[in-house]
Amino acid sequence: GGGPAGQVHRLSADETPIVLQIAANRQLAINRHAVASDTLTAVLTDLYSSRANKVLFLSADKSLEYRQVAELIDRIKGISPGIEVGLMP
Repeated sequence: GGGPAGQVHRLSADETPIVLQIAANRQLAINRHAVASDTLTAVLTDLYSSRANKVLFLSADKSLEYRQVAELIDRIKGISPGIEVGLMP
């Protein structure tokens, strides 16, 4: 009764997608929990340290300039090179 020969690395179904929301007033929230801008790096570092799936979905208010959103994306990618950022419609 040997176990499986090799472990296949699969995305676990219980990993909730991480959605970072940016409000019109630039208030940030991760999965609807408010996050201060200056703690974003620490929060994301902590979140992704234990996750196999390093994808972050970004939901920005339509009134924001693209430049502001792009700055945030750069900042997120700087936290961990493995993080992929997807834009939500």
